[in-house]
Amino acid sequence: MRVQHHGNGHASAVAVLDDDRHAAQRLGARSGCKVPTVCSAIRAPLLRFDDDTLLAILGHLDAKDVCRVGGACRRLRALSQHPTLWHTVRLSGLSVTASIVQRLTALSTHVREVDLHYCAEVTDECVKQVGEACTNLASLAISGCSRLTDDAVHTVAAHCPSLRELSLTGGASITNDALDHLTTAGLALEKLVLARCWNVSDEGLSKLGQVCSTLTYVDLTHCQVSDAGLISLAATNPLQVLVISGCWHVTDVGVREVAQRCKMLRRFECNTCENVTHDGIDAIAKNCAQLQSLSLSGCEGVLDSTIVELVQRCPLLRKLDLSDNPHVSDRALLAVAKHCTNLEQLTVCRCERVSDVGLRAIAVGCPMLVSLDVAGCWRISGRGLNDVAKSCDRLRTLFLSCPRVTEPPRASFRRFRSGGARLSKPQQLVAISQMLAAFPRLEGLYIEGPSLGSRARSPSTRHHSCLSGAAETDRRTTTTQCSIM
Repeated sequence: MRVQHHGNGHASAVAVLDDDRHAAQRLGARSGCKVPTVCSAIRAPLLRFDDDTLLAILGHLDAKDVCRVGGACRRLRALSQHPTLWHTVRLSGLSVTASIVQRLTALSTHVREVDLHYCAEVTDECVKQVGEACTNLASLAISGCSRLTDDAVHTVAAHCPSLRELSLTGGASITNDALDHLTTAGLALEKLVLARCWNVSDEGLSKLGQVCSTLTYVDLTHCQVSDAGLISLAATNPLQVLVISGCWHVTDVGVREVAQRCKMLRRFECNTCENVTHDGIDAIAKNCAQLQSLSLSGCEGVLDSTIVELVQRCPLLRKLDLSDNPHVSDRALLAVAKHCTNLEQLTVCRCERVSDVGLRAIAVGCPMLVSLDVAGCWRISGRGLNDVAKSCDRLRTLFLSCPRVTEPPRASFRRFRSGGARLSKPQQLVAISQMLAAFPRLEGLYIEGPSLGSRARSPSTRHHSCLSGAAETDRRTTTTQCSIM
């Protein structure tokens, strides 16, 4: 049984559960007897508490563990069915069993949110049962459930009139028919995620745009849509978040229409959209002053001057991704530092024209920086990083390239334990240790390149990660993890 304590005063209760469970296991091991079951191991300590305390403890468990505890005795079974435990059901990545579905249907009137992200065993029948029973459902996430088809969406749309958020990421079998079902039901959707639904096209978006007028969040990553579908959707919906990364058929025409119609846009991502250039982003800058997050990775049609004009008109930016752009230089970073003083995340990896000059400006002008990615920026050295270390004391994550690792920021030595990285020279170990010590709050240090300490100036072929308390993130290169002692 897993209990996640969030500092609400029930730490002692959680500790009692863990201590008693481990004590029971040790006793069984010493005596040669079978380890006690969940009933005998946890029922006695749990029943010491009143109902309110027990509900608080059960509130930290996922739905699967709540069902397990409910099998211990009648009292725990009754408490495990309390409505407050089933308003939000998160089963992301877990094995969804028949008992879980039965419990959902039994408490259907209380369920408002169901999260089935990447539950591989979920089928159409499972989603249909949930949809037919949980008629008050407001949010449903079934991303990564590759076995689902349009039929599941049809059932949910027909039986859940209060549905406001629907996530279908990775639905390889989801087509325009699913969008037809949503429009026929007349749902007042506010959030729709269709990322990697390869079979969704302009036809489905056009029909959705004609009926739905409440969407504020739309993710169309890698959908087969063009300007026509985008314009239809933006014409009737007050979009605040729009993600069209990988939609290669979208051009400046569609982006311009979005900018003119959705002036409250706060987040816009069009990574690798090769047909989006200066004109489209200029329209965003002129019309969307509330923009807080912008991702333009791989948009080589966006110029240095585009970024300069953008940040002047959008000073509220907190996240900016300009990676893989050969035009971005120190000039853009100087403008960002001057106008976007609340910037928290900056990604300029593989922008080879960026140097210590731009990084120094960012360090001084953006003290709120939490994440910085300058991997592949071969002109950046320890001098620029030293400026970041002095000014950006909130920095949590830093991405670098190894050719400059041997020139770390000036700092005291910190002990370091390798978890598999090939550190062939003592100065490499010292350099990384000093790097970690220079940023006292750093949780993740990611170093990529052909080898640590190498002076080769070529694109990275290997990626090393030095972590302190942060989980390894997914990268496209081979990774090696190192930990601070």
